[in-house]
Amino acid sequence: MDFNYELKNLRERKRNLLYEGSNLKKAQIEELEEARKIISEKYQELFSEYYHNLDNINSEIYNHCKIYEKYSKFNLEDISNILASLMSIYERENFLVKYLSYQVDGALFNDILLIIKQKKYDSISSNLQIQERYINSLIKNRFAIKIISGFSQSKFPIEISFYEADSMGRINQKVNFRNYAYVQHFIEYVINYRIENGLEEISFDTLEMLKNNFIYCNLDQIKDYHSLLDENKRRSCEDFLEHDKKVAKRRIQKILKNRNQ
Repeated sequence: MDFNYELKNLRERKRNLLYEGSNLKKAQIEELEEARKIISEKYQELFSEYYHNLDNINSEIYNHCKIYEKYSKFNLEDISNILASLMSIYERENFLVKYLSYQVDGALFNDILLIIKQKKYDSISSNLQIQERYINSLIKNRFAIKIISGFSQSKFPIEISFYEADSMGRINQKVNFRNYAYVQHFIEYVINYRIENGLEEISFDTLEMLKNNFIYCNLDQIKDYHSLLDENKRRSCEDFLEHDKKVAKRRIQKILKNRNQ
């Protein structure tokens, strides 16, 4: 067989294979493009449905949050007195609803509505000037809860909202009850009762009834809480006693040291 003829045939077969490969590549690209188009259209439709459903659920969440916000609005005087009564039972000390004026900067004063321990209020009520840092200290050390504050008492609203819904679907707490978790639980209990019963307005008598129900349903927790208060008082008394012993010991040692000099 002629060598050149054989080589020519091989090269011809190679060209045919390359052409076939080029066609395969072209067919692959066309098929992938068609598949990509089908997949893109499929997921475009799926994502359209997904975003539609997401918008719907976000709207539902926001509407539910707005309902919670709506039913978290109370008459300021009524709910403040109910909370003071509840705290008096839990803490076994009398709590009062009181407005106080405190000094912020120079001659500038702000008014604040507090639920405050009566003993603490009696000790400061005669003060002509109360500094803002003292108000903060009262709240931090569990002597009081700040319900509302503003430039002056005359500008305080008649109603108060404990929660506020935002555009992100969150329910934000507007009054800080971190030192009295049971107060927050009571507020949430009342809000849920109002939602379940469609009570857009709630009377003082109904609040009083719900407070009594809340106490009855939490008697065991209240007893445990009272035991904890007793334990804390006992430890506090022991700490004071130990401090007094150390002071007395230092005084005696000082007297003995002076006598031996």
